[in-house]
Amino acid sequence: MGLDFKTAEFLLSEAERKVSFQRLLVLGRQNVTMTPFEIAKVKELTGVTLRPSGFADEFFRALGATDLSFLDRSEYEGADVLHDLNQPLPPQYHARFDTVIDGGTLEHIFNLPVALRSCMEALALGGRLMSFTPADGLMGHGFFQFSPELFFRACGSANGFEVERMLISYLRRWYEVRDPAQVGHRVEASIGGPAILCVTTRRCEIKPIFGEWPIQSDYAGPRSGIEAEVNPKLSLKDRLVTRVKVLSELQSRWRIYKGHRACRLSNTSSFRGLGGTLLSR
Repeated sequence: MGLDFKTAEFLLSEAERKVSFQRLLVLGRQNVTMTPFEIAKVKELTGVTLRPSGFADEFFRALGATDLSFLDRSEYEGADVLHDLNQPLPPQYHARFDTVIDGGTLEHIFNLPVALRSCMEALALGGRLMSFTPADGLMGHGFFQFSPELFFRACGSANGFEVERMLISYLRRWYEVRDPAQVGHRVEASIGGPAILCVTTRRCEIKPIFGEWPIQSDYAGPRSGIEAEVNPKLSLKDRLVTRVKVLSELQSRWRIYKGHRACRLSNTSSFRGLGGTLLSR
């Protein structure tokens, strides 16, 4: 787990939005993974001098953390909240923190629903869960790679949450991610290089979490994707294509091409470019 410059930039932009980091829980002790130039830029922005590969504690304090805690399954890196996230969070930590930061932990936890619920339960009313997780191009990094829809559905109103920000960082540029339920189709990305999904969700109401399991938006309605697959209604064109091998091959390649185009970050129905920085300074 590490604090790189793009993660730091996102957190600083959240501080600009007046998000409270006062009572802060960080999953794991974050190490600084920045170049000397990036460390100098962080010092310019915060006044804090970070050490390469050192802990990022002072950065979190610069964000406003006066009550700073670290959660880990062992004391190896000095965590003060000892807990295995595969197990439910003890009640004494419920509704306790203003912000919980997952800087690259959840994708390594096998019992993901329990771990995510614990992070959500740890938040006080109005508190934020911020997650920074691989979105593409990092197979083998953890057990999982998360799609945007995981957070849109799990951290929705049914569980007392709302997604405030959903961004992708790729090649030093930022992109806003649209909610699949709002745009009416899956929001997919096949980028070809490492990309990071950065999410802020807010707890709007204290209520039981995952009383009902989240459902992907295109399977939630009465005419779901499953129904369409079970009861296909082929047009005359499609019936002809299925009978002519050459046409079938051409149609298959065209659909693959269209699918690749739809998965690019330039697809404005799914993503919106925000430029190279999130900061006003």
